[in-house]
Amino acid sequence: MSRNTHLASALAFSMALFTSSAAAYEEKEKEKEPFTGTASAGLCKLNISSGTAVPDFETCGTYNLYGGYRFTSWLHAEVGFQDYSNASTAMQKDLAGSYETEFTATTTFAGLGVHFPVHRTFIPYVRGGVLHYRSKLTVHEYFDGIYPEGSQTARDNGTGYYWAAGLTLQSAQELRFIVEFQQQVLQNIFEESSRPLEARYNSIMIGFGF
Repeated sequence: MSRNTHLASALAFSMALFTSSAAAYEEKEKEKEPFTGTASAGLCKLNISSGTAVPDFETCGTYNLYGGYRFTSWLHAEVGFQDYSNASTAMQKDLAGSYETEFTATTTFAGLGVHFPVHRTFIPYVRGGVLHYRSKLTVHEYFDGIYPEGSQTARDNGTGYYWAAGLTLQSAQELRFIVEFQQQVLQNIFEESSRPLEARYNSIMIGFGF
């Protein structure tokens, strides 16, 4: 038997397996209510770009809640909320004293999710869309007794986008357990200032849904 024949047989078997899994997944999804709910939490890393040197921010925490609607077994719409805890830099020192920077944000988002029924239990997916953010930047200043200590805070809101890729584990009790990598990008923060920012949150999330 030639190599091409082996390859054709392997492709035919793979397609048959995929079609069988997709059909089983489709039938199972039809029995469910069209509305979904998901809650997840995880660790995030904040990266800020401003055209100037920016210190590294420490790891932060995040959680989200979002609901969805199934158009088909593989296409879902979603809308939700995400909160990020304070991400802070290490203490920076100069001749006048020292300071540290904190950044926090909340987002509301809406988008679409696409699920790939390659297996009836383990289901990879991608999702993405647009977001609206509310952000807060705080600088704490310490002058080692030369001047009074103090803090300065600036707030802004705007828009951005997000995407995520993950894996769903479907349980027999109709619960879904998920693990995913997620990125949310907050664009044009302090757009009217001399130093506009872009904040990029990269997160590893673990959660459950129905």
